[in-house]
Amino acid sequence: MRKLQNLNYEKKTTIRAMTFIAFFILFTFNLIFCENQLLSKINNNCIWIKHDSIIDSSKVDSLISFINKNKINKVFLETFTNGEFKYNPSNSIKEDSILNELKYLSSNIKNDNVKLYAWIDAYKIWDKNFYPINPEHFYYQCPDCLEADLNSRSDKLIKLDKVQSLEWEGIFLSPIHPESNKYILNTLNSIKALYIYDGVVIDYIRYQNYYYGYNPLGLEIFENKYNFNPLDLNRGIISKRFGYNDSEVDSLNLLWDNYRRDAITDLLYQFKNQVNQDSVSFEIITAVKSSPFDSINKWYQDWPRWINENLVDYVIIKNNALKFYDFNYNNSIIKKIYAEYDYLEKIIIGMNLYEINPINIGNKILYLRLNGFDNISLYLYNEYKNIVNWYSPIYKAINFNLSND
Repeated sequence: MRKLQNLNYEKKTTIRAMTFIAFFILFTFNLIFCENQLLSKINNNCIWIKHDSIIDSSKVDSLISFINKNKINKVFLETFTNGEFKYNPSNSIKEDSILNELKYLSSNIKNDNVKLYAWIDAYKIWDKNFYPINPEHFYYQCPDCLEADLNSRSDKLIKLDKVQSLEWEGIFLSPIHPESNKYILNTLNSIKALYIYDGVVIDYIRYQNYYYGYNPLGLEIFENKYNFNPLDLNRGIISKRFGYNDSEVDSLNLLWDNYRRDAITDLLYQFKNQVNQDSVSFEIITAVKSSPFDSINKWYQDWPRWINENLVDYVIIKNNALKFYDFNYNNSIIKKIYAEYDYLEKIIIGMNLYEINPINIGNKILYLRLNGFDNISLYLYNEYKNIVNWYSPIYKAINFNLSND
């Protein structure tokens, strides 16, 4: 029985290997003999970096070598997460070792081809199983700014010293509370004022889910403006039962959804205006969910509008699907909808490197390049994987080019 199992395992392994080889041969054959399928160069080769990869000079030197070797031109460095900077952002503080290593990294990689970006979490401000140690943390400064769900349960009621559910992502700020965007905008301006970064990558620029966004003060402001409480939509008070027709109910639902979307978009409007007023070259990149429908309607990330109105320079669509079919399906939907609007040049496909086999990731990258996606970001860099050359097949797929230059 065990022998039969071994044979079956070997058979499956052989089939997988042959499938990959056949795919690669067919891929290469088409490249060589079909001029219109010649792969163009990758426009943006991006990598996400945790701050612990720059805690000392040896790590920074290793990282710099990795960036140069793999022709990476956009580096997303963890800068602000869990409501805290990974270094002291004040220029007056000269003894901050992380800040010194950051400046060293910046001076050794930044040129006409390589850009450094501050990776920040926007509305998510805490995800630990203990309370913030710093008494100045915004969690304590504005507890009324925290998110609330449609049952009026606020994130400030969560016992952070207790074990949370597997679905729990953390403590979020409410985009519809006026102080939340002010706080995030101050953070963004602090980063811009450092003059170390070429731009910012804004992650968690969203609600926790569609049933969030019911912050009490935010609801009060909305009700004073539009003369109805969105909670009444969920309570069934605004319904046909109480004299509303379907068109009226749909119209009020749309008004409420647009209000929540606009709250996030307004943050980008304000920051983009600030960048323009300062007349500085500073790029804005946002990270969004993989489904264009869910990102807009479930997490209220209206990224097509952000692109169309030039509020962002790029959007990273996080496609973390492990299965090849699911990965391809998500990207094909994006291409089908947005290729005709020339949005693809503004879209970066984000891929997760937690997958065990780097060859599988290489296959996905080849698929992307064959389908006109020339902007790719990988999450995230790991020093040990670099040492054992784990990334080799991945970057061969990214940088593979048949042209003479």
